Amino acid sequence: QLFISLHIPPLPHYPSLPHPFHRFAKAYMLLGHVLSALQESEHAISSYRTVSRLLPCDTRPMLYMARELVKTSNYTMAHHILLAALDMSSNNVLILNELGVVLMCMERFEDALPYFHNGSKLISMARGLIPSQALNEEDEDGQMGQTGQHTNNHTNTNTSSSTALGSGHEYYGLELFSNYATCLRKLGYVDESLVWYNRCLMMDATNVTIHGNIAYTLHLLRR
Repeated sequence: QLFISLHIPPLPHYPSLPHPFHRFAKAYMLLGHVLSALQESEHAISSYRTVSRLLPCDTRPMLYMARELVKTSNYTMAHHILLAALDMSSNNVLILNELGVVLMCMERFEDALPYFHNGSKLISMARGLIPSQALNEEDEDGQMGQTGQHTNNHTNTNTSSSTALGSGHEYYGLELFSNYATCLRKLGYVDESLVWYNRCLMMDATNVTIHGNIAYTLHLLRR
């Protein structure tokens, strides 16, 4: 079972943006969230598209549009929008996670793996589990989407960009680690998937979904 985020990060403030425009963007963003909650995906996408025009440098409306497109099974368009967002913010963990989720929905598990891998490195760095220079030291010659053996061929991530985590790295870590573990399990890396599910438990020991995933993984291992 994939984690689909319901957490809504705050809309950033752009001092250079005229004040009325920023207020309109906030209003349309909130309208999009309301329409999304009412399962009005088409109208929600229209609201997020308006926000994207008002805030062309903000990747969040693109992220929300992609999530609505996933609800309607329009995975190809969601993937296209997320790739454009990733070009604008290469170390954005939310985008990396959503790209992985979309590709898993398309059953392109090998293509999804490097996105989860890079996101997990960024979150581990934010939690102090790995030093920041490890982002450049690991997998120096990898290419996104050409994974081969998943432990060796992941792409680099540009450390000059923001990880877009803020104080929410624990929340996003649980979501991405769980999706990463599920992707590994789908590809047959069952032992490694169990490691990542256990990391999720270290972050939230009472999460029922994680316990269920661990039980199923242990079943696959006949333990």
